[in-house]
This record gives sequence, C-alpha cells and structure tokens, in this order.
Amino acid sequence: MISGIFQMSLRWAGLLCGIWLCGVSHRLLAQTSAKEAPQPAADQSPPAGAVRDAETFHKQVRPFLTAHCIKCHGPKKAEGKLRLDTLAADFVTRAAADQWIEVLNRVNLGEMPPKDESQPPAADLERVTDWITAELSLSRQRAQSSGGRVLLRRLTRFEYANTVRSLLDVDFVEGESPLERLPPDGSLAGFDRVSKALLLDPSLMEAYLTVGQEVASRAVVFRPPLTSQRTLRFSYATMPDTAMAYQLNSREMALDGGLVVVMEGAARAYAKLRHPFNNQEIPVTGKYRVRVRAAADRGQRGEPIYLDVSYGAAGRQARFRVDAPRNEPAIYEFEKTFDAFEPGEFQVGLVNGVKFRAGNAEWYHLNGELTKLAEQGNSREATRIKARLRAEGGYDQTARGSYLSPVLHTETLPKLYLDWIELIGPIQGEHPPQSLKTV
Repeated sequence: MISGIFQMSLRWAGLLCGIWLCGVSHRLLAQTSAKEAPQPAADQSPPAGAVRDAETFHKQVRPFLTAHCIKCHGPKKAEGKLRLDTLAADFVTRAAADQWIEVLNRVNLGEMPPKDESQPPAADLERVTDWITAELSLSRQRAQSSGGRVLLRRLTRFEYANTVRSLLDVDFVEGESPLERLPPDGSLAGFDRVSKALLLDPSLMEAYLTVGQEVASRAVVFRPPLTSQRTLRFSYATMPDTAMAYQLNSREMALDGGLVVVMEGAARAYAKLRHPFNNQEIPVTGKYRVRVRAAADRGQRGEPIYLDVSYGAAGRQARFRVDAPRNEPAIYEFEKTFDAFEPGEFQVGLVNGVKFRAGNAEWYHLNGELTKLAEQGNSREATRIKARLRAEGGYDQTARGSYLSPVLHTETLPKLYLDWIELIGPIQGEHPPQSLKTV
C-alpha cells in the first residue's frame, strides 16, 4: 500500500513538472507574442557579425582610430593590451564587443586620445561615440530577439501555482505554496513572460521536481491529519487564579465585573491556549482564527479605542477599532497563517491608552554602571547590587518610574474591556480533501 502511494506521488510529481515544462496553451502563446519586447523585423536584421551602419565605420570611425589611436594601440605598441588596428566592425563576438565598450568608455572619460596628444574636433568625437552606442544598442536588441518567432516557454511560477490550484484543487497555507517556494523568474526589458528570460538550468529543474513532489503529497492524502482542529478559549475573568495575576496588582489593569480593564499595556494569556498535541499555542504551521470579545470606554478624551492582538516575537498580528460599549461587548476576529517554528503567546493590548509611569533617569544611570561592572568581569558584584536593589524596592522606584499625576484617578481614562480570547485551529477542510477526489 505504502509503495503504491509512493509510486503514485512520483507519477504526480512527474505530471506536475510536465505541466510546468510543456504548459503552453494558445492563450499563453498569444500573450507571449503580444508581450515580447520590441524586436527588429526579420528582414531588417543584419547578418551576424555585421553592423547596421557600415558606411560610417569605413568613412569616419576607422579614419578616426587611425589618426588618433593607432599610435598607442597598434602593431608596434598596444597599451592595455588593446589593439585597434585589427578591431573589426563586429558587435556580435564577445571579445570584439568588449573592445568596443572599452573604446567608448575611454573616449567618454577623456583618456583617448591622451591629453598630451593633439585633440580631435568635438564633432568627430561625438560621431564616433554615437556610432558605437547605436551599434551596441542594436547588438543588445538582436541578442534578445527571437527573430520574429514565438517560442515555447515554461510556465512562470505564478502560472504554475495557479495551474496547480485550478487543476488539483489544492490550497496552500501562506509560505508553502509553489509561488513562495520557487525562485523568482527572470525578466527581459521589463517583461516577465519573454521566452529568453525563462531559462532552464539543472538547479531550477531540481527545484521544480522538489515542489512537484510536495504538491503531489499535498494532493494525494489518504490519512486524516495528525493534529486535529481545536477551539481553545481563555476567560480573562480567571486571571486572578493564574500566573498572570500579577498584572492585576498594578494600576494599569484591573478586574471589573468579570471583565479585565486595560488602561495601558497588554493582557497575557500565557499557557492557557496551548494545543494538547504538543503543548504549544501553534502546534503546526497552518491557518488559525483568533477571536477576542471586547468593549471600550473612550473616557474623557473621547477618542476611538484600538486594540492590538500580538503573538510572541512576530509582534502585532491584527488591529481593531473597538466601538462596543461596556455592557455589550463585541467579537473581533481574524484568520492568519502562523508558523509553528515561531513560539510565543497571544496578548491583547490597548493601543492608545494613557501613559501611567514616568521613567527615572537615576535607574538608567545605575543600570549603566551595573553593565560596566559586568563587562569588566565583575558580574558577581553587579548581580549582588541588583539583587539588593530589588529586595529594598529600588527596582520599582527607579526602573518602572513613578506614577504620573494624570493617572491618580482612573475614572475618566480611556479603557479597553476584555472578556475572552479564543484560538481556533489549525483550520482544516474536509477529509478526504477535494484534491484527492479530483485526482
């Protein structure tokens, strides 16, 4: 059974890569033809190795080089290993084109002819540089041209991702779709669907094979997921009985009739939304729904109240304007893909509250002195002093600062009321998935 599944997955990987390599419909061909960068017509393209304006080369450019450049870049002397007596009117051969670019750069910089040599008229210099520039531009266009033909090309990563989604009915969470797993496509003259920009090399082929196998394993699923969808809720009314009780001992937060009142900062939900699968709030990478029941009091300022939902080091995940009154809390929710490799906890905070404490310059100075002691290798003394400060209450008086006078009376301050926070996930569809039915 397992062998059969593995073989089926490999066949699907091959099919998906085939879609990528050969997925060119008449519509895409038409788009490619329309979006190709401007090309010279086939009957106007000069043969390889030639130039468009050979007359200017023979009548003006070659005589200019002979008169002003062969002395230093000729058969008897070739400064910088640059010989111009044998330089042909060739912008196709790499070596010759590089020499013409060198000539153009030196002329533009005023190095050719040298300042101690007789200088040519400015008009002659302009004609030579204009001719080189025009021929280089034509050579670049010719190299990018397909000769008027519409070439078959591979799908771009955007087209590949859309094709997989439409063909197999496979949905991917953020960060795991083919669009995000494949390297960026090339572009040519600002166009990203040009055949010559969509190159194929062994490393890119390997990347598409890997993605094809992942798509096949996602589409052909026989077993239900190991991690079941759960709905976990933390009621803020229970905070006094949890490790977060310390937050209610400050003036910034309080408990009022089963609701936690936040006037500054954020209320934690530490360890109360953990999934039983592995005791983490985000057990596996996937899509989750976060719901918060909250209300607000604008206070004397009368400004709208905003709440932030944050998660660990990832920071803010959503922001809401809370207009629900104290006696009629409302639910504010959002869905997002969370990464299981970024552990953390959910917090809900008041964005535009009132600042309760003023920093104390004495603490910052003292903390700097303690840091110096630690850097000098005297960490034991630094630790002893810091422990003594905490034991004597010095930490609260200095690090956290003193309360500001406007917050001595909190009745008129803006407030955020929190009832509960709920985490639902990982959100999963039906089983077996639609992709398996499609296959």
